Amino acid sequence: MPVLDLDIAKAKAIFDINVWSIIGVTRAFLPLLLAAPRALLVNNTSMMSQIGATVPYSGAYGASKAAATSLTEALRIELVALNIRVVNLQTGSVKSSFAENRVAKAEIPATSAFLPAKAEVEAVMAGGEIEAGHDPAVWAAGVVADLNRAEPPYWIWRGRFAALVRLSNFLPVGFLDGKMRKMTKLDTVEKKMQDHRGGAKVKTV
Repeated sequence: MPVLDLDIAKAKAIFDINVWSIIGVTRAFLPLLLAAPRALLVNNTSMMSQIGATVPYSGAYGASKAAATSLTEALRIELVALNIRVVNLQTGSVKSSFAENRVAKAEIPATSAFLPAKAEVEAVMAGGEIEAGHDPAVWAAGVVADLNRAEPPYWIWRGRFAALVRLSNFLPVGFLDGKMRKMTKLDTVEKKMQDHRGGAKVKTV
């Protein structure tokens, strides 16, 4: 859903699952972590926590993953004193039931500023290329190999597009916008909105 059309209550529910659950689960397992001779706390966040992986109409989900990444980094620094190593899984696209669990046919509201491009926007919202992921067994084997190192990396990048998103952290903000527009067919939405405005293109600074 476009950010300005979000149901805030539903967006908060996403944060309950993707953010606050990290604290609850970590607290529950803390006694085991403290007792373990080699304690690893591994949070499966997402490459969508990164600016270079911002997907249109997934703002609430991406924001929740960004918050999860930030919390994980805070835990990484804080839990060194407790001899717990914290690892952040920056997971890319992996084949799963993710798409099946979405709303069957999400629609933008009648008050949306994107209403002139309703069909095009909802086509992007329905998903597509961005969700074609790697084999989960291959992803899992790679993650297990990374975690079994003597010193596991603080960040693990696995899954489709993960390498590209990792690279984007070294590029200027917006460098991959054109690729994302084409991949998610956002360019068709922009064209429809431009036609609605009579051909006037919004200037960026």
